[in-house]
Amino acid sequence: MRNVKRETIFVSDELGKIFLPRPSGWIAGWSRSLWFFYVVGKKSHIASPEYWDKLCKNSKVFRLLEFENGDHEIIDENL
Repeated sequence: MRNVKRETIFVSDELGKIFLPRPSGWIAGWSRSLWFFYVVGKKSHIASPEYWDKLCKNSKVFRLLEFENGDHEIIDENL
């Protein structure tokens, strides 16, 4: 069993822009954005709670996982 070190959910809109949910604070959001870019290679944007709900209803939701051994995995949450 691989232990998860870090994770986040994200969605991609119809134009291909990547959105993450609003973080608890700006430092957490900044850190998560840098990590996401490092792993995925795409810039992310922060969605307001209202826009996030809309995106989740109209787009696939994915989960990015980083394991303690350094491996990464993206899981389709809609399955």
